[in-house]
Amino acid sequence: MNRLIRLGILTLPIACAADRPIADSRFVIDTVAGIEHRRNSGDPAQWSADRLVRIGASDEGPAAVGRIRSVIADEDGNVYVADNIAGEIRVFDEAGMHVSSFGRKGEGPGEFKDLYSLAWLGSEIAAMDPGNARIGLFTRDGVWLEGIRHYPLTGPGTLVRLHPLGADGFYAPVIDSRRAGLPFVRITREGAADTIGAPRAPDAAPRFWSRCDRPDGGVQGISIPDAPTV
Repeated sequence: MNRLIRLGILTLPIACAADRPIADSRFVIDTVAGIEHRRNSGDPAQWSADRLVRIGASDEGPAAVGRIRSVIADEDGNVYVADNIAGEIRVFDEAGMHVSSFGRKGEGPGEFKDLYSLAWLGSEIAAMDPGNARIGLFTRDGVWLEGIRHYPLTGPGTLVRLHPLGADGFYAPVIDSRRAGLPFVRITREGAADTIGAPRAPDAAPRFWSRCDRPDGGVQGISIPDAPTV
């Protein structure tokens, strides 16, 4: 295993368009039989990425990040990194220098069993911890406030995570009582606001994975290698 993967180096880039104009760029919308069709033509925009800050470029100390699961930032430029291996949230300033860390492995208040995802809930930090079946709330200084009950889900980071909504809180994946899919509940400072369901394939569609409901209340999807494909 090479060094870069082991340290989990995090680079925060900024993208910007080149100064040259786009030649003959067109965007056309046609409506055919009530269906909207959109077409782009011409040269695409040219983009470049410049590195803003590098975090995790050290062999030891808080900059030696183990496994990055989630990253958020505040209006002051501070970056909060969820390190799943260390079981803690590490805070870096806008220059990439370590400021503080909070949390640790465990099951008590302010501890993590499986640090998964971060989001803002107003001015507080929400940390999804499926291992402890909760979403922990912290101040920016790392002071434990409370825990929101959350079932122990597992799955891909693009789905089983907190989905931030800015000042409106975030959507969190939950288990419904009928086990009929993976809905998401919007959590605000006032509590649960509304729920949306995950899209489901028609019953007649081929199944590419199997859903398992674990005794501890968790849900796990198992891929079927020899499932039919289209």
